[in-house]
Amino acid sequence: MSDDSSPNINITRGSRSRRRTSSNGSKASSQSGSGVSFSDVATAAANGVRNAWLAGLGALSYAESVGTQVFDSLVEEGKTWERSRRETQKAVKRKVDELRSGGEDVAQAAEKKVRSEVDDAISRIGVPTQSDMETLRSQVDDLNAKIERLTRALEEKQKNEEDA
Repeated sequence: MSDDSSPNINITRGSRSRRRTSSNGSKASSQSGSGVSFSDVATAAANGVRNAWLAGLGALSYAESVGTQVFDSLVEEGKTWERSRRETQKAVKRKVDELRSGGEDVAQAAEKKVRSEVDDAISRIGVPTQSDMETLRSQVDDLNAKIERLTRALEEKQKNEEDA
């Protein structure tokens, strides 16, 4: 590319009316935008870099502020969670202590509950339960006792009839 076809950068700022000399030696007005000096470009670049730096510092400051707020809220949430867990743990400990203090009563109650549940399940499928068997044994024992009484009564009656 030749120098004649290179693009021109025109920067116009403010209302200053200084005249500058262009690269070809002719005088040009800064308001006309036909030429830019190196110092103007350097100043603009420096201002852009400074603004980028300040924007970065602002973002860092904002992130620090928001980060601190998020951190503080997480700390509070952690305290609440820990308090809740401790209360739950204390409640479970109290329940365990209550169960321990009950000793054998608790064990007997648990055994009775399990036995009841098992008996219900067995009775649903038609198999006699242990309590059913105990009831039958009791009834058989009662019947045996009645038969023995009747047998003795009959023997006494026969003996009385033979003696008479």
